[in-house]
Amino acid sequence: MNHYETNIIIKPTLSLSQVKKLVEKVVKMVKTSKGNIVYQSTPEIKSLAYPIQKHEKGYYQLLEFQAPSDFIAPLEVFYKRDEDIIRYVTIALDKHGIAYNQEKKKAKKNVTQKRASSKEEEKDQQPADEKVAPTKKMILEQAPVQDEKEAILKKETNQKNEKEQKSE
Repeated sequence: MNHYETNIIIKPTLSLSQVKKLVEKVVKMVKTSKGNIVYQSTPEIKSLAYPIQKHEKGYYQLLEFQAPSDFIAPLEVFYKRDEDIIRYVTIALDKHGIAYNQEKKKAKKNVTQKRASSKEEEKDQQPADEKVAPTKKMILEQAPVQDEKEAILKKETNQKNEKEQKSE
């Protein structure tokens, strides 16, 4: 069994449930050919780099699977015959490609775990009342900034007035 990765771009006019049914057909084809799915991304709509069949956007779907080498030809025939698939590419992965994909998945898991743990920490650190009434210190800190802006504006207007008086 060889390791493959296929990327499909599906028409944006379909609903998400229709896209999922189409992807499920591909998954079923892989499984009936005695293959197995290693990774399946969730379909997400993205802008295309250039219009394809008058479409500016499309659903992107990535599937990583193991299957016999004679399975790829019927899979690509299915892609060609299906009107809802705008573009596709199927790549045979070597050992380096497989290792790269595994590292990418591990990194993605670590990032999502870090995000989840940081969100939990933020919740623990936040006070119960998120709306804090402005204190005198906060008001005083903002006041000099406004005074500085006013001073800069006054200087600029004075300089303009001086230039106008000299030119007259």
